[in-house]
Amino acid sequence: LQAGSTIVENLRTYNQPAFVYIPKAAELRGGAWVVIDSKINPDRIECYAERTAKGNVLEPQGLIEIKFRSEELQECMGRLDPELIDLKARLQGANGNLSDGESLQKSIDARKKHLLPLYTQIAVRFAELHDTSLRMAAKGVIRKVVDWEDSRSFFYKRLRRRISEDVLAKEIRGVIGEKFSHQSAIELIKKWYLASEAAAAGSTDWDDDDAFVAWRENPENYKEYIKDLRAQRVSQLLSDVAGSSSDLQALPQ
Repeated sequence: LQAGSTIVENLRTYNQPAFVYIPKAAELRGGAWVVIDSKINPDRIECYAERTAKGNVLEPQGLIEIKFRSEELQECMGRLDPELIDLKARLQGANGNLSDGESLQKSIDARKKHLLPLYTQIAVRFAELHDTSLRMAAKGVIRKVVDWEDSRSFFYKRLRRRISEDVLAKEIRGVIGEKFSHQSAIELIKKWYLASEAAAAGSTDWDDDDAFVAWRENPENYKEYIKDLRAQRVSQLLSDVAGSSSDLQALPQ
Protein backbone atom coordinates (compact mmCIF):
# COMPACT_ATOMS: atom_id res chain seq x y z
CA LEU A 1 0.00 0.00 0.00
CA GLN A 2 2.86 2.39 0.80
CA ALA A 3 4.47 1.81 -2.59
CA GLY A 4 1.18 1.86 -4.52
CA SER A 5 1.32 5.51 -5.57
CA THR A 6 4.98 5.15 -6.58
CA ILE A 7 4.19 2.09 -8.71
CA VAL A 8 1.29 3.87 -10.41
CA GLU A 9 3.36 7.01 -11.11
CA ASN A 10 6.24 5.02 -12.62
CA LEU A 11 3.92 2.87 -14.74
CA ARG A 12 2.12 6.00 -15.95
CA THR A 13 5.33 7.46 -17.38
CA TYR A 14 6.96 4.17 -18.47
CA ASN A 15 8.02 4.12 -22.12
CA GLN A 16 8.69 0.41 -22.68
CA PRO A 17 6.32 -2.55 -23.13
CA ALA A 18 4.97 -3.77 -19.78
CA PHE A 19 3.06 -7.03 -19.30
CA VAL A 20 0.91 -7.89 -16.30
CA TYR A 21 0.18 -11.62 -15.99
CA ILE A 22 -1.88 -13.18 -13.19
CA PRO A 23 -0.51 -16.76 -13.16
CA LYS A 24 -2.10 -20.12 -12.48
CA ALA A 25 -4.49 -20.21 -9.47
CA ALA A 26 -3.33 -16.73 -8.42
CA GLU A 27 -5.56 -14.04 -6.94
CA LEU A 28 -5.03 -10.32 -6.51
CA ARG A 29 -5.83 -9.05 -3.03
CA GLY A 30 -6.62 -5.83 -1.23
CA GLY A 31 -7.58 -3.75 -4.26
CA ALA A 32 -4.26 -4.46 -6.02
CA TRP A 33 -6.00 -4.17 -9.40
CA VAL A 34 -5.84 -0.38 -9.07
CA VAL A 35 -2.04 -0.51 -9.17
CA ILE A 36 -1.68 -2.66 -12.30
CA ASP A 37 -4.68 -1.63 -14.42
CA SER A 38 -3.73 -1.20 -18.09
CA LYS A 39 -5.67 2.10 -18.12
CA ILE A 40 -2.78 3.65 -16.15
CA ASN A 41 -0.75 3.61 -19.37
CA PRO A 42 -2.79 2.04 -22.20
CA ASP A 43 -0.04 2.59 -24.81
CA ARG A 44 2.41 0.40 -22.86
CA ILE A 45 0.66 -1.89 -20.39
CA GLU A 46 -1.08 -5.11 -21.43
CA CYS A 47 -2.91 -7.29 -18.89
CA TYR A 48 -3.29 -11.05 -19.16
CA ALA A 49 -4.48 -13.84 -16.86
CA GLU A 50 -4.23 -17.61 -16.67
CA ARG A 51 -7.46 -19.57 -17.04
CA THR A 52 -7.73 -20.27 -13.28
CA ALA A 53 -6.66 -16.78 -12.09
CA LYS A 54 -8.88 -14.28 -10.30
CA GLY A 55 -8.77 -10.49 -10.24
CA ASN A 56 -10.69 -9.95 -6.98
CA VAL A 57 -11.70 -6.42 -7.93
CA LEU A 58 -14.41 -6.90 -5.29
CA GLU A 59 -13.99 -10.08 -3.23
CA PRO A 60 -16.99 -12.47 -3.24
CA GLN A 61 -17.72 -11.99 0.48
CA GLY A 62 -17.86 -8.24 -0.07
CA LEU A 63 -19.95 -8.58 -3.22
CA ILE A 64 -22.72 -10.59 -1.54
CA GLU A 65 -22.92 -8.00 1.25
CA ILE A 66 -23.98 -5.56 -1.49
CA LYS A 67 -25.92 -7.75 -3.93
CA PHE A 68 -27.18 -10.65 -1.76
CA ARG A 69 -28.09 -9.37 1.68
CA SER A 70 -30.07 -11.54 4.09
CA GLU A 71 -33.37 -10.15 2.79
CA GLU A 72 -32.54 -11.09 -0.81
CA LEU A 73 -31.48 -14.60 0.28
CA GLN A 74 -34.71 -15.11 2.22
CA GLU A 75 -36.70 -13.97 -0.79
CA CYS A 76 -34.76 -16.47 -2.91
CA MET A 77 -35.56 -19.25 -0.41
CA GLY A 78 -39.25 -18.38 -0.63
CA ARG A 79 -39.16 -18.81 -4.40
CA LEU A 80 -37.10 -22.01 -4.54
CA ASP A 81 -37.57 -24.13 -1.40
CA PRO A 82 -40.63 -26.45 -1.66
CA GLU A 83 -41.01 -26.76 2.14
CA LEU A 84 -41.08 -22.98 2.60
CA ILE A 85 -43.55 -22.58 -0.25
CA ASP A 86 -45.83 -25.17 1.41
CA LEU A 87 -45.53 -23.54 4.86
CA LYS A 88 -46.39 -20.09 3.45
CA ALA A 89 -49.40 -21.52 1.60
CA ARG A 90 -50.63 -23.14 4.86
CA LEU A 91 -50.06 -19.86 6.73
CA GLN A 92 -52.22 -18.00 4.22
CA GLY A 93 -54.90 -20.68 4.60
CA ALA A 94 -54.92 -20.52 8.40
CA ASN A 95 -57.86 -18.04 8.20
CA GLY A 96 -56.98 -16.06 11.30
CA ASN A 97 -56.35 -19.08 13.57
CA LEU A 98 -53.73 -17.50 15.87
CA SER A 99 -52.32 -20.70 17.37
CA ASP A 100 -51.86 -22.35 13.96
CA GLY A 101 -50.50 -19.10 12.51
CA GLU A 102 -47.88 -18.67 15.25
CA SER A 103 -46.82 -22.32 14.91
CA LEU A 104 -46.47 -22.01 11.12
CA GLN A 105 -44.55 -18.71 11.43
CA LYS A 106 -42.10 -20.33 13.86
CA SER A 107 -41.65 -23.22 11.40
CA ILE A 108 -41.00 -20.74 8.57
CA ASP A 109 -38.42 -18.82 10.65
CA ALA A 110 -36.70 -22.08 11.70
CA ARG A 111 -36.58 -23.26 8.08
CA LYS A 112 -35.06 -19.94 6.95
CA LYS A 113 -32.45 -20.11 9.72
CA HIS A 114 -31.61 -23.67 8.68
CA LEU A 115 -31.26 -22.72 4.98
CA LEU A 116 -29.36 -19.42 5.40
CA PRO A 117 -25.80 -20.90 5.64
CA LEU A 118 -26.43 -23.03 2.52
CA TYR A 119 -27.82 -20.11 0.52
CA THR A 120 -24.94 -17.90 1.66
CA GLN A 121 -22.49 -20.48 0.27
CA ILE A 122 -24.43 -20.56 -3.00
CA ALA A 123 -24.35 -16.75 -3.18
CA VAL A 124 -20.58 -16.69 -2.58
CA ARG A 125 -20.07 -19.27 -5.32
CA PHE A 126 -22.32 -17.27 -7.68
CA ALA A 127 -20.21 -14.17 -6.95
CA GLU A 128 -16.99 -16.15 -7.59
CA LEU A 129 -18.29 -17.11 -11.04
CA HIS A 130 -18.26 -13.42 -11.96
CA ASP A 131 -14.53 -13.24 -11.24
CA THR A 132 -12.99 -15.64 -13.74
CA SER A 133 -10.36 -14.89 -16.37
CA LEU A 134 -12.93 -15.44 -19.13
CA ARG A 135 -15.21 -12.80 -17.57
CA MET A 136 -12.25 -10.43 -17.25
CA ALA A 137 -11.51 -10.91 -20.95
CA ALA A 138 -15.19 -10.42 -21.87
CA LYS A 139 -15.25 -7.16 -19.89
CA GLY A 140 -12.02 -5.99 -21.54
CA VAL A 141 -9.97 -5.62 -18.35
CA ILE A 142 -7.47 -8.17 -19.67
CA ARG A 143 -6.38 -8.55 -23.27
CA LYS A 144 -6.42 -12.34 -23.45
CA VAL A 145 -6.54 -15.55 -21.41
CA VAL A 146 -3.08 -17.17 -21.64
CA ASP A 147 -2.73 -20.77 -20.45
CA TRP A 148 0.19 -21.42 -18.10
CA GLU A 149 1.71 -24.06 -20.39
CA ASP A 150 1.86 -21.58 -23.31
CA SER A 151 2.80 -18.47 -21.34
CA ARG A 152 6.60 -18.47 -21.90
CA SER A 153 6.27 -18.90 -25.66
CA PHE A 154 3.42 -16.36 -25.82
CA PHE A 155 5.24 -13.61 -23.95
CA TYR A 156 8.49 -14.20 -25.86
CA LYS A 157 6.65 -13.63 -29.14
CA ARG A 158 4.60 -10.77 -27.73
CA LEU A 159 7.68 -8.94 -26.43
CA ARG A 160 9.43 -9.27 -29.82
CA ARG A 161 6.30 -7.83 -31.43
CA ARG A 162 6.02 -4.87 -29.05
CA ILE A 163 9.72 -4.03 -29.41
CA SER A 164 9.40 -4.19 -33.22
CA GLU A 165 6.43 -1.83 -33.04
CA ASP A 166 8.34 0.56 -30.79
CA VAL A 167 11.39 0.67 -33.06
CA LEU A 168 9.27 1.57 -36.08
CA ALA A 169 7.08 3.99 -34.10
CA LYS A 170 10.17 5.86 -32.86
CA GLU A 171 11.44 6.12 -36.44
CA ILE A 172 8.08 7.55 -37.56
CA ARG A 173 8.00 10.05 -34.69
CA GLY A 174 11.59 11.02 -35.48
CA VAL A 175 10.51 11.91 -39.01
CA ILE A 176 7.18 13.59 -38.23
CA GLY A 177 8.08 15.08 -34.86
CA GLU A 178 7.57 14.24 -31.19
CA LYS A 179 4.13 15.90 -31.21
CA PHE A 180 2.94 12.86 -33.17
CA SER A 181 1.77 10.47 -30.43
CA HIS A 182 2.92 6.89 -29.97
CA GLN A 183 -0.64 5.62 -30.48
CA SER A 184 -0.98 7.58 -33.72
CA ALA A 185 2.28 6.02 -34.95
CA ILE A 186 0.95 2.54 -34.12
CA GLU A 187 -2.26 3.25 -36.05
CA LEU A 188 -0.16 4.33 -39.03
CA ILE A 189 1.92 1.13 -38.81
CA LYS A 190 -1.28 -0.95 -38.67
CA LYS A 191 -2.55 0.77 -41.81
CA TRP A 192 0.74 0.05 -43.64
CA TYR A 193 0.82 -3.56 -42.48
CA LEU A 194 -2.75 -4.34 -43.51
CA ALA A 195 -2.12 -2.76 -46.93
CA SER A 196 1.12 -4.68 -47.50
CA GLU A 197 1.82 -7.76 -49.62
CA ALA A 198 1.94 -9.86 -46.43
CA ALA A 199 -1.67 -8.92 -45.82
CA ALA A 200 -2.54 -9.54 -49.46
CA ALA A 201 -1.05 -13.03 -49.15
CA GLY A 202 -3.59 -13.91 -46.46
CA SER A 203 -1.89 -12.91 -43.20
CA THR A 204 -4.34 -10.13 -42.43
CA ASP A 205 -4.46 -10.72 -38.69
CA TRP A 206 -3.02 -7.66 -36.98
CA ASP A 207 -2.57 -9.79 -33.81
CA ASP A 208 -0.32 -12.33 -35.56
CA ASP A 209 2.93 -11.49 -33.74
CA ASP A 210 5.25 -13.69 -35.81
CA ALA A 211 3.91 -12.33 -39.11
CA PHE A 212 4.29 -8.73 -37.94
CA VAL A 213 7.89 -9.22 -36.76
CA ALA A 214 8.78 -10.81 -40.10
CA TRP A 215 7.15 -7.87 -41.92
CA ARG A 216 8.94 -5.25 -39.80
CA GLU A 217 12.37 -6.86 -40.20
CA ASN A 218 12.19 -6.28 -43.96
CA PRO A 219 12.62 -2.48 -44.46
CA GLU A 220 11.40 -2.78 -48.06
CA ASN A 221 7.88 -3.21 -46.68
CA TYR A 222 7.69 0.33 -45.32
CA LYS A 223 10.66 2.23 -46.82
CA GLU A 224 8.51 4.13 -49.32
CA TYR A 225 6.05 5.15 -46.59
CA ILE A 226 8.91 6.63 -44.52
CA LYS A 227 10.15 8.52 -47.58
CA ASP A 228 6.68 9.96 -48.13
CA LEU A 229 6.47 11.08 -44.49
CA ARG A 230 9.88 12.75 -44.75
CA ALA A 231 8.84 14.54 -47.96
CA GLN A 232 5.62 15.72 -46.29
CA ARG A 233 7.57 17.07 -43.33
CA VAL A 234 10.06 18.97 -45.51
CA SER A 235 7.17 20.35 -47.57
CA GLN A 236 5.47 21.57 -44.40
CA LEU A 237 8.69 23.19 -43.17
CA LEU A 238 9.15 25.04 -46.47
CA SER A 239 5.51 26.14 -46.38
CA ASP A 240 6.01 27.49 -42.85
CA VAL A 241 9.13 29.40 -43.97
CA ALA A 242 7.32 30.83 -47.01
CA GLY A 243 4.51 32.03 -44.78
CA SER A 244 6.82 34.10 -42.55
CA SER A 245 8.48 37.26 -43.88
CA SER A 246 11.10 37.26 -41.10
CA ASP A 247 12.04 33.64 -41.91
CA LEU A 248 12.36 34.54 -45.63
CA GLN A 249 14.69 37.43 -44.77
CA ALA A 250 16.85 35.10 -42.65
CA LEU A 251 16.94 32.40 -45.34
CA PRO A 252 19.96 33.76 -47.35
CA GLN A 253 22.03 33.87 -44.18
